[in-house]
This record gives sequence, structure tokens and C-alpha cells, in this order.
Amino acid sequence: MNTNRTFVWLVVVGVVVTAGSAAAQTLTPSYVNLFRHVDMDAYKQTGVLAFDSAAQWFLPDNDAWVAKHQDLRAIDGGANHAQYDFAGGSNYATNEVSLRMTLADAQSIGSLAYYTLEKSNLYRVWAFNDPADMNTWTLLTVNPATGGWLDGTAAPTVSGFYEYTVNVAGADAYKYVQIDFCGMPNNYIRVAEAIARPKSDAEIGLTSGYNLLSFRLDPANPDAGGIGSVPAGSLYRNGWRYGNDDPNKAVDGNPLTYLVQEDPNSTATLPNHFALPLNDLYALAGFSASMYPSQSWSGIAFLYTDDEEIDEDTKWKTAYTTWDPDTETWGAFNTSIITFDEPVLARYIRVEAPLRTGNGALCEIELFAVPIPPAIPEPVTLALLAMGGLAMLRRRT
Repeated sequence: MNTNRTFVWLVVVGVVVTAGSAAAQTLTPSYVNLFRHVDMDAYKQTGVLAFDSAAQWFLPDNDAWVAKHQDLRAIDGGANHAQYDFAGGSNYATNEVSLRMTLADAQSIGSLAYYTLEKSNLYRVWAFNDPADMNTWTLLTVNPATGGWLDGTAAPTVSGFYEYTVNVAGADAYKYVQIDFCGMPNNYIRVAEAIARPKSDAEIGLTSGYNLLSFRLDPANPDAGGIGSVPAGSLYRNGWRYGNDDPNKAVDGNPLTYLVQEDPNSTATLPNHFALPLNDLYALAGFSASMYPSQSWSGIAFLYTDDEEIDEDTKWKTAYTTWDPDTETWGAFNTSIITFDEPVLARYIRVEAPLRTGNGALCEIELFAVPIPPAIPEPVTLALLAMGGLAMLRRRT
């Protein structure tokens, strides 16, 4: 892909693409993870989707912290774990280490959740905007008797991980969030995933760089719009593990659940696939896929259609595939963020994987939308017709 290209939309005379209502909508961001954000301004310049949040380990040093290695695995959308190893011979029961998240922009946070593979004896959480001035930091775990430290040994187990949660009071916006761990059972601490949810009344644009699938349909208020679930029936799902694994595990906003590719019993008659109704027209710039640690799929195809409805005869279009028609083989697919050559207009997406060629598990798929180009005024359409039928219009942002 040429990362320096200028974006254009091809407009065929006589066919006018109208702006869907989703282009300007703001829906309830039920499952938005503020730690998972794509820099849309950079995308407009380079044509490449890239995450712009950060995660880094720090060690305490009196009233300051010493920066250690960055570790984006804590916010990769899957179960890959960030890990910090303490020096040999240290006292694990009193060791301290901190994991600091940097958001793309200061945000008002509703809740935080951290999922670890080890229990920390104590933990506390801060939020702030100036890393250099600790006097301005806000302690989110309020326990004056212990300096904000909470008992980590009481953490519940969720999907095989220990869960540390914090509800954030107030409406202040923060650029940085830091969790401190004190006392480990081993000479290391592993964080599988960190999640920051916005306030329930937050207004976050659908094309602002967060996962489109986070804006879920509320069953109690379906007219408000939003992304639904993968329906039952072979039109919408087929194959997967033992022929009955649930594709909703890959689109539920929960990085701790996962969808397994193969069908060991060979009961499927079609390749593994699922189709998801988006319930509106969106311009999709690309997608990300987060695999379970050390696993991959033996291939993937991302298809779409802007049809109002789908059936067995739907002509799906391909936005991305690892299938090589020259060698007639699939290429393996690992955790990746994929940018389409051009944004595609979609009301449905379909994800396919080869049958019985690997037992890889996919934790989560995320979609990233851009504004739909505005409708072309009729005089412009007539002018294009007079010029010969095809014009290239620079995409407006």
C-alpha cells in the first residue's frame, strides 16, 4: 500500500452515494474501551490505521517513577499479557511496580478494569494529566488509612483472570491512568488486558476512532440504532469449533472471550463464517483482529455488502483476504490492524475462515468507520455527465 497517497472517491455519473444517518450519529458507547483508539487525523494524512494509546511499566523511586519498557499487550484487545519481571533475589512480597496507560486524548472515565494472571497483595489506581506533578494526581482508590492501597487478594476470578475494578466518580477528564501493584506471589506480574469505559452518558462519535462494534443496539430501545448481534441460522453463521461455537464472542467487546476456528467433527458443509448486520450504512476504513496468545487462524476473508437485506444469493464483496489466487493457498492470519485500500460502504459484514485448517482462537474483531461522503448536488452530477462520465472527487473530511 502507498502510505502517502491522496484519498479519492470514485463517483460514477448517475449513481449518487447518499450520506447514511450513521455518519453523524452519536450512539450509546456501551462497550467502548478508551484504551483502544485509532488516530483518525493521521489516517487522513497517511491512509493507514494505527492505534495511538500507550502502556508502559514504571518502578517507584521515592516520590517519582522510573520509566521501564512499553508493553502494548495490556491494551491489545486480546488476552496477550503484558509482563514485568523483577530482579532475581528481590522480595516479591513487597515489590512494587506500576502500569501506566496514556489515552489518545483526555477523557472522562466511568470505570476501569484490569485482568491479571497473578494476584497482587495490594493495588491502587491514579488518574492525572501532568505526570511530572504528583500533587495534581487524583487517587481513584480512596482508602485514607492505607494511602489508597486496596486488598488485591480479594480480587474475583473472571474468565480465568483476576479482576480489579474501579468506578470513577466525577466528570474530570484524564490523559493518564496508572495502577500500582504491591506484593506478588512470584518474581513477575502479568496483565492480560486493561479496559477503560466511558461515562454512561458520554457522547462519542461513531467515526472518532473507537471500535464501531462498541456502539451496541439496546434491546429496550431498538429505534435508537446501534450494532446488534450475530443472528442464529446458517445464513449468519456456520462451522466454528464443534460446529456450534458462538461468533458473538468475537464481536462482544469482551477481549477475554474467543471464537475458535476449526470444526474438528467435520460437521460443517461450508467454510467457517459469520455475518453481522450493522443496522445502518457505514463507511469502513478497516478492522483489527486480536488473537489468543501464540495462536493464529490459517486464513481470513473480510467481506461486505451494502444491500438492505442478505440471502443465499447475496453477492459479497471482498475488502481483505489472505487467500492467494495464484498459489490457491491461504496465508496465516495473526493479531493485526488492517487498512482497506479504500473505505467500503457496508450494511453487513461477513468474516470467513478456512475449514479444518487450524485451531486458532480469535478474541475480538473491531471495525473503524469514517464519515460517509456527502451526497453530490444535482448540478454537479450534471456537470460530471457533460464532462464524460467519470470524475475523481477528493474526499471531504
